[in-house]
Amino acid sequence: MRRFLSLFFSFGLFGGCASSDSDDSGGTAPADPRRAVITNIAALGDDIYNANWVGVTCGIANKTTTCPAGGSVVISGEYACPTVNGTQVVNMNFTYDMTDCAIIRNSLTLKMSGKMTHAGSSSSASQTINYQSIGPMTIVGTGDPYVPFNESCEFAVTSRSSSASTTATVNGTLCGESLP
Repeated sequence: MRRFLSLFFSFGLFGGCASSDSDDSGGTAPADPRRAVITNIAALGDDIYNANWVGVTCGIANKTTTCPAGGSVVISGEYACPTVNGTQVVNMNFTYDMTDCAIIRNSLTLKMSGKMTHAGSSSSASQTINYQSIGPMTIVGTGDPYVPFNESCEFAVTSRSSSASTTATVNGTLCGESLP
Protein backbone atom coordinates (compact mmCIF):
# COMPACT_ATOMS: atom_id res chain seq x y z
CA MET A 1 0.00 0.00 0.00
CA ARG A 2 2.70 2.52 0.94
CA ARG A 3 4.70 1.63 -2.19
CA PHE A 4 1.60 2.38 -4.28
CA LEU A 5 1.09 5.67 -2.45
CA SER A 6 4.70 6.63 -3.12
CA LEU A 7 4.22 6.05 -6.84
CA PHE A 8 0.79 7.65 -6.67
CA PHE A 9 2.21 10.78 -5.01
CA SER A 10 5.19 10.93 -7.36
CA PHE A 11 3.15 10.69 -10.54
CA GLY A 12 0.17 12.58 -9.21
CA LEU A 13 1.70 16.01 -8.73
CA PHE A 14 3.77 16.59 -11.82
CA GLY A 15 1.87 15.69 -14.92
CA GLY A 16 -1.00 18.03 -15.57
CA CYS A 17 -0.12 21.58 -14.67
CA ALA A 18 2.12 22.96 -17.39
CA SER A 19 0.45 24.69 -20.29
CA SER A 20 1.25 24.09 -23.92
CA ASP A 21 2.61 27.60 -24.57
CA SER A 22 5.99 27.33 -26.31
CA ASP A 23 8.98 29.46 -25.44
CA ASP A 24 11.88 30.50 -27.72
CA SER A 25 14.02 27.55 -26.63
CA GLY A 26 11.54 25.03 -28.02
CA GLY A 27 10.42 23.83 -24.57
CA THR A 28 7.15 24.51 -22.85
CA ALA A 29 6.55 27.31 -20.40
CA PRO A 30 3.55 27.94 -18.22
CA ALA A 31 1.22 30.73 -19.31
CA ASP A 32 1.77 32.32 -15.89
CA PRO A 33 4.94 31.84 -13.81
CA ARG A 34 2.74 31.77 -10.70
CA ARG A 35 1.23 28.52 -12.03
CA ALA A 36 4.73 26.99 -12.04
CA VAL A 37 5.30 28.26 -8.51
CA ILE A 38 2.12 26.72 -7.04
CA THR A 39 2.76 23.46 -8.88
CA ASN A 40 6.25 23.34 -7.39
CA ILE A 41 5.02 24.25 -3.90
CA ALA A 42 2.92 21.06 -4.10
CA ALA A 43 5.89 19.14 -5.54
CA LEU A 44 8.18 20.30 -2.73
CA GLY A 45 5.66 19.22 -0.08
CA ASP A 46 5.27 15.90 -1.87
CA ASP A 47 9.02 15.30 -2.10
CA ILE A 48 9.50 16.06 1.60
CA TYR A 49 6.67 13.64 2.43
CA ASN A 50 8.01 10.86 0.16
CA ALA A 51 11.58 11.18 1.44
CA ASN A 52 10.57 11.05 5.09
CA TRP A 53 7.34 9.07 5.56
CA VAL A 54 6.69 6.56 2.79
CA GLY A 55 7.37 3.14 4.28
CA VAL A 56 7.58 4.49 7.84
CA THR A 57 5.25 3.31 10.59
CA CYS A 58 2.51 5.85 11.18
CA GLY A 59 2.88 8.10 14.19
CA ILE A 60 4.20 11.41 15.43
CA ALA A 61 6.61 13.40 13.27
CA ASN A 62 9.43 15.42 14.79
CA LYS A 63 12.63 15.60 12.75
CA THR A 64 15.03 17.94 11.00
CA THR A 65 16.25 16.96 7.54
CA THR A 66 17.58 18.31 4.26
CA CYS A 67 15.36 19.40 1.39
CA PRO A 68 15.46 17.77 -2.09
CA ALA A 69 17.78 20.40 -3.66
CA GLY A 70 19.33 22.03 -0.59
CA GLY A 71 18.27 23.86 2.51
CA SER A 72 16.64 22.34 5.56
CA VAL A 73 13.22 21.61 7.00
CA VAL A 74 11.96 20.86 10.50
CA ILE A 75 8.97 18.51 10.23
CA SER A 76 6.43 18.19 13.00
CA GLY A 77 2.95 16.71 13.12
CA GLU A 78 1.16 13.41 12.76
CA TYR A 79 0.97 10.65 10.17
CA ALA A 80 -2.06 8.41 10.82
CA CYS A 81 -3.10 5.27 8.93
CA PRO A 82 -6.61 4.15 9.85
CA THR A 83 -8.59 1.58 7.91
CA VAL A 84 -11.91 2.96 6.64
CA ASN A 85 -14.43 0.53 5.12
CA GLY A 86 -11.65 -2.00 4.56
CA THR A 87 -9.29 0.47 2.84
CA GLN A 88 -6.16 1.91 4.42
CA VAL A 89 -6.24 5.70 4.44
CA VAL A 90 -3.20 7.86 5.13
CA ASN A 91 -4.03 11.08 6.98
CA MET A 92 -1.28 13.68 7.05
CA ASN A 93 -1.10 16.73 9.28
CA PHE A 94 2.42 18.19 9.15
CA THR A 95 4.06 21.56 9.64
CA TYR A 96 7.22 22.26 7.66
CA ASP A 97 9.51 25.00 9.01
CA MET A 98 11.79 25.63 6.02
CA THR A 99 15.08 27.46 5.62
CA ASP A 100 16.09 27.92 1.96
CA CYS A 101 14.30 24.64 1.23
CA ALA A 102 14.69 23.99 -2.51
CA ILE A 103 13.35 21.80 -5.31
CA ILE A 104 14.24 21.71 -9.00
CA ARG A 105 11.54 20.71 -11.51
CA ASN A 106 11.32 21.33 -15.26
CA SER A 107 14.09 23.99 -15.28
CA LEU A 108 12.55 25.85 -12.33
CA THR A 109 14.39 26.12 -9.05
CA LEU A 110 12.02 26.98 -6.23
CA LYS A 111 13.43 27.97 -2.83
CA MET A 112 11.23 28.68 0.19
CA SER A 113 11.75 29.95 3.74
CA GLY A 114 9.06 30.07 6.42
CA LYS A 115 6.36 27.72 7.68
CA MET A 116 3.68 25.82 5.79
CA THR A 117 1.20 23.09 6.61
CA HIS A 118 0.79 19.85 4.65
CA ALA A 119 -2.62 18.37 5.45
CA GLY A 120 -4.81 15.86 3.68
CA SER A 121 -5.55 12.24 3.06
CA SER A 122 -4.73 9.57 0.56
CA SER A 123 -5.99 6.11 -0.24
CA SER A 124 -5.49 3.66 -3.09
CA ALA A 125 -8.26 5.51 -4.98
CA SER A 126 -7.49 9.21 -4.52
CA GLN A 127 -5.64 11.91 -2.65
CA THR A 128 -6.31 15.49 -1.63
CA ILE A 129 -3.47 17.47 -0.10
CA ASN A 130 -3.60 21.09 1.07
CA TYR A 131 -0.46 23.19 1.47
CA GLN A 132 -0.87 26.51 3.26
CA SER A 133 1.61 29.09 4.44
CA ILE A 134 1.58 30.10 8.10
CA GLY A 135 2.06 33.81 7.58
CA PRO A 136 4.14 35.16 4.69
CA MET A 137 6.84 32.89 3.25
CA THR A 138 9.80 33.96 1.15
CA ILE A 139 9.44 32.26 -2.23
CA VAL A 140 12.14 32.54 -4.90
CA GLY A 141 11.72 30.90 -8.30
CA THR A 142 14.41 31.06 -10.99
CA GLY A 143 15.25 29.29 -14.21
CA ASP A 144 14.75 29.56 -17.94
CA PRO A 145 12.13 29.74 -19.44
CA TYR A 146 10.34 30.98 -16.31
CA VAL A 147 10.09 34.60 -15.31
CA PRO A 148 11.95 35.14 -12.04
CA PHE A 149 9.69 35.10 -8.97
CA ASN A 150 10.83 36.64 -5.68
CA GLU A 151 8.13 37.49 -3.16
CA SER A 152 7.25 37.20 0.49
CA CYS A 153 3.58 36.34 0.69
CA GLU A 154 0.97 33.83 1.74
CA PHE A 155 -0.43 30.93 -0.28
CA ALA A 156 -2.99 28.14 -0.14
CA VAL A 157 -2.53 25.31 -2.65
CA THR A 158 -4.63 22.17 -3.16
CA SER A 159 -3.54 19.10 -5.11
CA ARG A 160 -6.10 16.46 -6.07
CA SER A 161 -5.55 13.25 -7.99
CA SER A 162 -6.99 9.81 -8.45
CA SER A 163 -5.56 6.40 -9.19
CA ALA A 164 -7.34 6.53 -12.56
CA SER A 165 -4.99 9.30 -13.74
CA THR A 166 -1.26 10.07 -13.56
CA THR A 167 -1.93 13.80 -13.39
CA ALA A 168 -3.05 16.04 -10.57
CA THR A 169 -5.13 19.15 -10.46
CA VAL A 170 -3.23 21.86 -8.60
CA ASN A 171 -4.88 25.16 -7.84
CA GLY A 172 -5.03 27.81 -5.14
CA THR A 173 -3.98 31.32 -4.27
CA LEU A 174 -0.51 32.82 -4.34
CA CYS A 175 0.23 36.33 -3.07
CA GLY A 176 -3.48 37.16 -3.14
CA GLU A 177 -4.05 35.95 -6.72
CA SER A 178 -6.35 33.03 -7.45
CA LEU A 179 -4.93 30.38 -9.78
CA PRO A 180 -7.75 28.02 -10.77
